[in-house]
Amino acid sequence: MLQARHPGPSDIQLGNDDYLGLLQNSKLVSSWERRRSAYHPGDVLISSAFITEGSFQSQVESRFAEFLSTDQSIICQSGWEANVGLIQAIATKKTKVYMDYLAHASFREGVKSAGASLLTFRHNDVKHAAQLIGNHWPGIVLVDAVYM
Repeated sequence: MLQARHPGPSDIQLGNDDYLGLLQNSKLVSSWERRRSAYHPGDVLISSAFITEGSFQSQVESRFAEFLSTDQSIICQSGWEANVGLIQAIATKKTKVYMDYLAHASFREGVKSAGASLLTFRHNDVKHAAQLIGNHWPGIVLVDAVYM
């Protein structure tokens, strides 16, 4: 939809994704500039929504796909984005999602965004999860990790 041009040396960039202020550290900036220009001169720090085909990120995603022997891969900017996007990709309004009550909020947001039905089970309670699944099967089970 949007086709942006790369900023020139005299252009002023009014935004970036440097939320942690890392670009204020001159050693990090010079190292980053050396590496960035070596790989893909002219790439801009920008939201992935505006990344176009042929960009450095799309090239890396293609290489990951080759390595994983799959059609495509996607690099997400955060775990939150990855979790929300994954759930939206695999769940529909008809999907039942069984989630540990203390699982990360991004899972809950993904279920909400997908319009799926959320059934939470008590934290770490396999018996409660099994009971819910037995009563409402089929569906997707979500936990943050395997708990000990």
